[in-house]
Amino acid sequence: ANFAKAADYYVAVNGSDSNPGTISQPWRNISYATCAGSYLCPIQTTNANKLKAGDTLYIRGGTYNEFRIRFTNSGNSGALITVKNYSGETAVVDGDGGTFATFDIDNVSYILIDGLTIKRGLGSNILIGYNYGLTSYITIQNCDIKEYYYSDNSANIYLNSLSDNVMIKNNTIHDGLNIPSTHNNGAGIIIFNAGPVNISNNEIYATGHGIYYKHSTAIDGPTIIENNLIYNQTGKGMTISSHDVTIRNNVVYNVSNAAIVIWESSAVCTSLVSDHDQIIHNTFLDSEILLNRDNLCVGAVDTVVKDNLIYNFTGNEMRGFAVYPNYSTDSSNTTFDHNLIYSSLFSSPIRVLGSYYTTATAPLTGTGNIQSAPTFIDYNGNNFTLASGSAGKNAASDGADIGANVSFVGINAGQITDTTPPSAPAGLMVQ
Repeated sequence: ANFAKAADYYVAVNGSDSNPGTISQPWRNISYATCAGSYLCPIQTTNANKLKAGDTLYIRGGTYNEFRIRFTNSGNSGALITVKNYSGETAVVDGDGGTFATFDIDNVSYILIDGLTIKRGLGSNILIGYNYGLTSYITIQNCDIKEYYYSDNSANIYLNSLSDNVMIKNNTIHDGLNIPSTHNNGAGIIIFNAGPVNISNNEIYATGHGIYYKHSTAIDGPTIIENNLIYNQTGKGMTISSHDVTIRNNVVYNVSNAAIVIWESSAVCTSLVSDHDQIIHNTFLDSEILLNRDNLCVGAVDTVVKDNLIYNFTGNEMRGFAVYPNYSTDSSNTTFDHNLIYSSLFSSPIRVLGSYYTTATAPLTGTGNIQSAPTFIDYNGNNFTLASGSAGKNAASDGADIGANVSFVGINAGQITDTTPPSAPAGLMVQ
């Protein structure tokens, strides 16, 4: 068989789309390089040199005012189509609040976006799998993604129901424009009825909510959310309405609502599921964990909450950890083991039993849980590593410290090598 040799192409602000796309004669527009032969392409062209499997498009430094950048072709498992910044140069793709997302990745597979600054898309900066066909094996990495223009259900990165096997890693994801004070449905990342997804080593702040996973179905695959730093949110840190989600080794602080909520959307109870989620080895500061089981949908079933540090919460309603059960019976089958849960405002945390907003105290269930104040290396400086001799030190179920290992958290941090969703709650972290 004959295989076409992978090619490198270039775009520059001083280029021309009549050029051959070489480093000495670059194209001018990203869309010219990525999309051809469709009325959906922002630039109508039949250019034969469009990116194909194995090709790389290097974006030279400068600002490119483009939106709805689409891809005509797919890569494959051994030859991705890559769009990335030219080494040592800052390439800014500015949607400028146009009529659509900055990147619209739809009905293609094996695409890699790497090292770009992507900003000011309408509704989202990167929209994946929204309209036209299955969109798989998309990787967004090492990017600065910011300032999406808010509209209902909008985010810096939006994954819709036609997307699966998406990797979002090592990005700074921050700020939204015109987010209402009630924060509504804006987020750093929204996942709408899609999966599996891997979200790892991102820094997410000032986006409304951090990660908003809503309307999962039984066919969505397992998802991993790990090593992320989420802070300064007017909404929640993470809102999860999905099943088989592993949430591990994240740090969440300074959010106005719960650090994490597992819930069941009451929109279509018969087809939505939020069971068998695992919340393991996270550090949640100034906020709580909520398992929300209202009287319409009975989600948040078989949730494992283990080896987490939940500290300095202030909410009287949730008090660090709460279960809102279906009707008045807690049938959630929740595991709550080896967590450190403490706030000086309350003598003991509670699980919320009874109807919504009606509380009754109950003993903290599970084994190995600690209700003592931890000490940190530098709490005010946001170094949340437990200090020597602290409560929770070497007290997790795996013998490590309770809470996140912060050396793995955030951009360019060390990586946990095992990205396989765990089959058991113990022994998940390498610390």
